[in-house]
Formats: sequence, structure tokens, C-alpha cells
Amino acid sequence: MTKYVALDVSQEVTAVCVVDETGRITAEKKIATCPETISFWLSKNAPDLVRVGMETGPLAVWLWNELRDRGIPIVCMDARHAHAALKMRPNKTDRNDAAGLAQIVRTGWFKHVRIKSRDSYEVRSLLAAREVLVRTRVKLENEIRGLLRTFGVLFGKASGGFALRAEEIVAGELDASAPMRVIVETLMQARVVAKALVVHHRRAGGQSQHSALLELDAKSDRVQDALLFARRNLHAPLSVELLAEAARLSPRQFSRVFHVETGQSPAKAIENLRLEAARLALEQGRRPVEEIAKETGFGDRERMRRAFLRAFGQTPQAIRNASHPLASF
Repeated sequence: MTKYVALDVSQEVTAVCVVDETGRITAEKKIATCPETISFWLSKNAPDLVRVGMETGPLAVWLWNELRDRGIPIVCMDARHAHAALKMRPNKTDRNDAAGLAQIVRTGWFKHVRIKSRDSYEVRSLLAAREVLVRTRVKLENEIRGLLRTFGVLFGKASGGFALRAEEIVAGELDASAPMRVIVETLMQARVVAKALVVHHRRAGGQSQHSALLELDAKSDRVQDALLFARRNLHAPLSVELLAEAARLSPRQFSRVFHVETGQSPAKAIENLRLEAARLALEQGRRPVEEIAKETGFGDRERMRRAFLRAFGQTPQAIRNASHPLASF
């Protein structure tokens, strides 16, 4: 008789419930949240397995990939939809939730959530980490400006960049204030570390390193919020109106402030962010170019190809081949 299984996953233990095609519970147990343990238990207690279901959650990506690699027919269900059904049950326990999820898995009345590949999540993690470092660097720069302003030292704008101007201030205007000199020098050292870590990922094939977020160098929190919103929604159409709403500014004011702070128009900045995300996806994984084009907001591979030729002088496939030399043979 065919079996359907539900996993109610928590950090340490997972409640497992097995039902047959009539909905009768044939086995249930709490076991360690370990793919090997779960796979072994299912092989003993659910031999004619049709489907295993679990809700979306912090461990869903890891557990789904591990169980899928072990040949388990695992599916991921939308937690909000599952909660709407489970809240009708009188007693909310891990055991009861697993039993309710098992019935949902058996009937198929759930919203299927697609789990992306490990490569995709690795690229996303890399971009998120770099974004944190960029924001840290910008906050350090703003903190230095604010501290100096308190003592009547205006940072201003100078040719040569932020670091050169800071060295001039430390050597000149702060020469009489030893404590402030130490503070500024310490913050500048932290800034150097953050900036170096942002571009730590080296391109294959001698390609130049590129960080669109680093080049944008937004100063205000509102523009940074708009860039963060754009980074998280590259797959969607990103109009000036939408970005202005994220920045809590009018479209006209947002366009002006954005250009003053970054030196680019919003449209050009979004294209650079998409180019960076697509390039990383090509170098880090082997997903189809068409899929990457849709995920990064280019829509189709031809549009992405033209953008790559304008920006890098190479096609997406050429960049992938340079990153994975054996893939071209």
C-alpha cells in the first residue's frame, strides 16, 4: 500500500507521520533533524513511498537538497497555506502538526514551493555578504564625517578619493588633537578592511573584479534602502517610481538625489546590478543562461547577451567558459 509522509521540522528534532492512501496513520515518531537519520527511518517504515512533504522554513533548503540527493521524493509546501489548514486542529503539537501535514500531502491540496539549486543560494549568499560589507564601509565613512564635523572639521570633497582626504585631515587639521587622530585612524583601518573584503572574490581567467554596489557608493540611508530593495527584486520590473517608493521620496526628487550620490541614473545602476548578479551566477554555477536571464531581470538570453557585450565585451557563454574551462570541451 502506498505511503505519504509529512515532516514537521524543528532545529533539533523532526516529527514524522506516515499515512496510507486511505489517510490512516501507519507510523509516527520524533527523530533527529538529520537527513541520514530521516532517510534511514523512512526506508524502514515507508517502503512504498509516494511523496514526502515539509513546510518552508529556515532549514527547508538544506533538508530538501539533502533528502533529494538521497532519492527521497520530497516536496516543499507553502507554510502559510499549510497553517491555514492546521489552525483548525484543536491541539497544536508537533505530533498533531505532522499528522495534519501528512493528510495535506496525501490529498495534494497544497501550494508547491520551488527550491532553487545550491549554486543559486551560494550566489545569493555571496551577494548578501558583499552588500553587508558595502553598507558597513559607507557607515564608517559617514561616522568619520560626523565625528569630524563635531570638532569643526568639514570633510568636503577632494580629488583622490576618501582615503586621501582622510590622510590630509589626520596629518593637518587633527595634528593638535591626539585622541581624535587615533579615532579617525582606527575607523579608517576598519574601512580599508571592509573595502578589501567586498572585492575578495577573484574572477577566473584574469577578469577584472567588479562590484556594482561598491561603485554606487550611496551616502544616505534612503538611497541605500532603494538599492537594497533593487538587489532583492532584480527579477521584477524596477521603475523609478517603485524605487522612489522604497526610498520614501518622490520620483523626481529620488532621481536627482540618486544621481548626486552615485553619479549614475537609476536605470543605469539597475542594469549594473543585474549585470553583476548575472555574471556571478554564470561563474559560480552551471544553470541555463535563459534561467539566469529571467532571474536577474533581463527577461531573455538575447537581451542579456547584448547587455554583456556592451558592458564586458564578451557574451555570457564566453564568460562562463572562461570560468569553467573544461565546460567548453
